[in-house]
Amino acid sequence: MSNCHKQFMGYNKSLDIPRTTFDRLKIAKTGVENQLKKYFKKIEGYNIKCFKVQGSKSINTMIRKRNDTVDIDFGVYFHPKPVHSPATVIKKVYEALYELRTKYAPIRKRKCVRVEYRAESKIHIDVPVFYLEKLSGERNPHIATPTGWLQSDTTEFERWYKEKRKRNAQLTRLIRYLKGWASHQKCEMPKGVAMTVLAATYQEKSVRDDVAFLETLKNIRVALKEEYACKIPAKPGDDLLRKVNSISKQRDFFERIDAIIKDGEAAIKTPKKTHALKLWSKHLGIFFPIVY
Repeated sequence: MSNCHKQFMGYNKSLDIPRTTFDRLKIAKTGVENQLKKYFKKIEGYNIKCFKVQGSKSINTMIRKRNDTVDIDFGVYFHPKPVHSPATVIKKVYEALYELRTKYAPIRKRKCVRVEYRAESKIHIDVPVFYLEKLSGERNPHIATPTGWLQSDTTEFERWYKEKRKRNAQLTRLIRYLKGWASHQKCEMPKGVAMTVLAATYQEKSVRDDVAFLETLKNIRVALKEEYACKIPAKPGDDLLRKVNSISKQRDFFERIDAIIKDGEAAIKTPKKTHALKLWSKHLGIFFPIVY
């Protein structure tokens, strides 16, 4: 039997974001924050209270993707509630960020405004827009969408995840492996937050990361075959697989998870380590180190 734990640990390290990319993200984030503060300081009815990095950056599960791009969610929070409709607030945030004059105009998405940068920079920043009901205790944040304000508390999700991660360093690595696998596929796969919830919910622990990864994949497959859904354990309780639940997208997903499970089982059973590493590399891509 081939033990590829060492190579998986190397894979985890190779998924780290390059320092230069992090530096570009930091500069870009500061630019977004300063621009929004400057813009809304001149407009009545809007009071920016704070900003917050959200998503994978906040829970240390960021990875470098197949195309080497990286993004962060950088929420802007208003208090009190703006007097205008959420659609108008999104429009104002768009107008503010348009004035950054990057190479591309921002993109208005359903729950954020995306700031695009030059392709060679390998970064972009998503800016979701919130208001806080209160400044202490249960602040009850609401996110702006074109159709209204929705309860959405990223700190609630972060608390849930940190509880799962207590005395469980392997969980973070498993999430990064899942995201690395998804990034390597040539079809639409569940997003990183879905992979995070699935891994944290169906994790199978082992002293070996290759075994833990394989068994966690099996658990995820069983659960999703029973019900193809993954609800975020925080307000508003969205199904994180909603955008990839068509029959064709489900078929694509199960074809790929079946393939990696089949090859993962063969990799663990084979006595030939070189063969095992090639089997894993086929699914995990260019950042998986084939070191014998």
